[in-house]
Amino acid sequence: NTNTTTDKQNADGTIPEEKKLFNKKPLEDFGVKYGQAILNKEVDINAPFTIEVKAGLDEFGKLVKPQMAVKEGSDPKMVEVAKEAISAFSDSQLLITLYNAGVKSITITFSQDKDNLMAIISSEAPNEMRAKTIQSNVNTLLQLAKLKEGSDEEVLMKKAQFSTQGKNYIINFLIPNEEKKEMIEKNLKSLQEKLKNKQPNSGVAETKEKVVTSAK
Repeated sequence: NTNTTTDKQNADGTIPEEKKLFNKKPLEDFGVKYGQAILNKEVDINAPFTIEVKAGLDEFGKLVKPQMAVKEGSDPKMVEVAKEAISAFSDSQLLITLYNAGVKSITITFSQDKDNLMAIISSEAPNEMRAKTIQSNVNTLLQLAKLKEGSDEEVLMKKAQFSTQGKNYIINFLIPNEEKKEMIEKNLKSLQEKLKNKQPNSGVAETKEKVVTSAK
């Protein structure tokens, strides 16, 4: 047998996304889906919402039996976006760091107002000492993680604030809307380029549109 690749490698020697510690594909798929919705002006990315999710964590850092509650007055479309964002975040295995630090259940509060996009991840430990140990473990694991410079993941980690309040371990993310807008515009530009490269025969759609217009 001349095949020297392992079951964790592709033929070119690279590792499939689902075999990596962090699986980017769910986040990329989410970005494409809602990137197109934003381009089509189907979603108001500045509309207010608040959603709370309580769930367990499995060994891959994925949410187990999540229970979601939506605050009254939240924009329905942005609630759908928020739910899928949390699902993609879960499937990406980014929360495995918390599981490895000893966290087995979490509460996520994801919200947006006229000024900021906010996410709070909290977990209740058995006691104050355990909460501080979790904080120390998470800090150590994040220092070992190698995030691509300039990536959204690195930007988010720089925004994260880690703390304890009594028995609670808390991660707080706060992104001003102006910075959120810059991140989204960067990703939309990348998406537009990808869509353009995938549609070499885009003239067909333009011709069809002209025919429909002239027929009116």
